[in-house]
Amino acid sequence: MATRIAILGGSNSLLKSGWVDCLTARYAEGVDVQNLSIGASTSAMGIFRYLSALDRSDDRILVWEYSLNEENYFRRGQSLQSILFHAEWILHLCAREKRKLLAVLLYNRREEEKGILSAYRDALRTLFERYSIEVVDAQELLYAIAGTDKPDLDFWYKESAHYSVETSFMPILAEAVFHGLAVARCPAVAATDHERFDGRDLALCYPSGDKGVPFRNRILTCTRYPIIDDVIIPAQGKLLACILVTSNNAEAALVIADDRQKGPYSTQVPGGPSAPKFLLKHIILWDSFDDMLTARHEVKIVDARRALGLKRMGKPIRQSTFCWDGAKDAVREDSVVAVIVETGHDASPETFAITTAQNRLGP
Repeated sequence: MATRIAILGGSNSLLKSGWVDCLTARYAEGVDVQNLSIGASTSAMGIFRYLSALDRSDDRILVWEYSLNEENYFRRGQSLQSILFHAEWILHLCAREKRKLLAVLLYNRREEEKGILSAYRDALRTLFERYSIEVVDAQELLYAIAGTDKPDLDFWYKESAHYSVETSFMPILAEAVFHGLAVARCPAVAATDHERFDGRDLALCYPSGDKGVPFRNRILTCTRYPIIDDVIIPAQGKLLACILVTSNNAEAALVIADDRQKGPYSTQVPGGPSAPKFLLKHIILWDSFDDMLTARHEVKIVDARRALGLKRMGKPIRQSTFCWDGAKDAVREDSVVAVIVETGHDASPETFAITTAQNRLGP
């Protein structure tokens, strides 16, 4: 019987002839793969995909592959606390559902060139060790294949953030993942790890109103709510991230919860002749536990230029993978899909049951 797995990862898990393609081709009768990966994303997007697209009643082993992207986000300013907390939430979701998890650690070419691993890498390895998670380490694998800890990076990498698919690396990585599935285990949650998560849950909260626009691409089907109008989202709890469908023809957004606001955040992504018109992206809405926004009734996501004026808006916060080319004259094309909320802060997950059911996303 085939081992059922779900993959949460970045663009290296979506490459044509990449490790996932090699896995499904070589072990077609041994694995049943649901690939929920999204390029240039982190565990925050993983939470969104887990909650919206994974059949949580089945026993699929989860394969986590975000370290390459999260290293980039950390290097470009996202806090270590927020990166690891989102990853740790995925571990707790798996533990609660008795779901096994295998971690696949990929590395940027830049990390190999410098030969020094960041604080994120050390903290991530400590996190996985604490939860007794088995790891497939691509760096160790590459050194073993190349026969040296100084491999020819021009040969093994296509460019900075992607391995080449024209070497033996991808098939061998696929083989390592396949054998790793046999030793994958459910995250072991120690008593001290329960303290931050007991009584808490995660919810996807979706916009209300009748201004939603259907969106579909090869990865998902959903409803998006253009930020040209104020987007109102019923929600109660701590705000972790906002999920967007956006484009280069976008501007900046303010996130408002009760009497506090965050931003403005740029919602623009780089354009170009070969770039897709729309991309699924996330904005992280906190850096430390002390600065989390708490929604008691609703969240508003509004056009920052309209709310503040161009001069007061200034230069918006530009998180990793976003850009800022200035305000646009054309009608903006950015939109909100959902916000990720940690409930249990004077709120109940049942608050969102109807909204979540009505906005169930396709795979």
